[in-house]
Amino acid sequence: MFASCSAASSARDAADNAANNQPMTDTSGLATTQEIQAMCRLLGAVASKQGTDVTALFKDNQTGTMCEQAAIESSAPR
Repeated sequence: MFASCSAASSARDAADNAANNQPMTDTSGLATTQEIQAMCRLLGAVASKQGTDVTALFKDNQTGTMCEQAAIESSAPR
C-alpha cells in the first residue's frame, strides 16, 4: 500500500512535468488527482484500522501534503 502511494506521487510528478511542457513520451497511464487522493484516503483508513499512527507514515518532506491531509481525514473516527 505504501509503495503504491509512492508510485502515485511519482505519477503526479510526471504529470506535473508534462504540464510544464517538459519532455515526456506518454502520460496516458498516469493516475489522476482524484485517484491519488482516493488512494491516500484508503491508506489512512487502512492504517487507522491497523492501529498505525497515520501521521507517522509521512516523511518530513511529505508533511502538509494533500495526500497526508486526505489520509488523516479518512482515519478520523466517524
